[in-house]
Amino acid sequence: MAARIVCNDRIMASPVTGVQRYLGEILRRTGEAIDTVAPARPLSGAKAHLWDQAVLPSKLLGRLLWSPSNSGPLAVGRQVLTIHDTISLDHPEWISGLNARWYRAMQPSLMRRVAHIIAVSEFTRQKVISWSGVCEDKVTVIPSGVDGRFQPTGPAAAGEVRTRLNLPVERYFLSNCSLEPRKNLAGLFASWSAAQNSLPNDVWLYISGGIGASTTFGVYNLPPLPPRVRLLGRVHDNILPALMSGATGFLYLSLYEGFGLPPIEAMACGTPAIVSDLTAIPEVVGDAALRIDPTAIADVAALIVAVAHDEALRADYRARGLARARRFDWDYCAKRTLDLLETVATEPEPEG
Repeated sequence: MAARIVCNDRIMASPVTGVQRYLGEILRRTGEAIDTVAPARPLSGAKAHLWDQAVLPSKLLGRLLWSPSNSGPLAVGRQVLTIHDTISLDHPEWISGLNARWYRAMQPSLMRRVAHIIAVSEFTRQKVISWSGVCEDKVTVIPSGVDGRFQPTGPAAAGEVRTRLNLPVERYFLSNCSLEPRKNLAGLFASWSAAQNSLPNDVWLYISGGIGASTTFGVYNLPPLPPRVRLLGRVHDNILPALMSGATGFLYLSLYEGFGLPPIEAMACGTPAIVSDLTAIPEVVGDAALRIDPTAIADVAALIVAVAHDEALRADYRARGLARARRFDWDYCAKRTLDLLETVATEPEPEG
């Protein structure tokens, strides 16, 4: 018998970022309780949105729709929508013109139309309420989780990853992010440059992650690379925990996050994290990471130097990070999500 919940998993054809990880982790844990539907071939940009609006509703057969990635069909009221962030509404300048106009026109209306909304953080929940005007009890916070493979690994595993990726030095800071405007790569590079004279010559900065989709962000020109910085491109999930574990510190100076998975994953690997003190990141990391204004270049540089040289500081934030990361569990996230979906599936379709 078909499940009474169907999920639009169109995004799973795209390279893995936080949203794909979120959906994949939940679907792995819910099994046959949720059916999935997707286009016959991968779609992006306007074609993907057109499929959502024109084709997806015909696939539901009266079932509840779960739209797990910020958008969904406006014609379907019997729908639960996961909102990861409201970047397109808060900062349309970071998004390509067509996408920014589409989300600005569609997303608040969709928020009002659907039966219920899942927000991945309280920060995002408050943004949803502010932009849509929906009542507070229509939006439920269900935090994302950390997969069990993100844990400290030994020196041998870290060494194998360095060899596989042909990394030039053993001592490094790591940043893991998609290369797009809000990730503040200009600030990261400026902070790294300011720190270099106080760092040993054998300490580098590695950055894993691919260029963000041009259909979403337009053409993004990377700032010039400072010395001792290497872009690794997308690093496979199977080796990312070892790469994180081998790092002296983790840098995440994003200007905007609806949740921010990479810092908590790095903390789960026992790596002290220097993170932006903006948006949802403080809510996620608590006092278990070194939080800083990401635009304060000299202050960020001083923290990088401190983490590089101070073994006691690293040990302190390693312990804090490991404890904090244990609070974020995909099993709990998946159970709460499925419970909410099953509850809404038994309710009548909202009016309007």
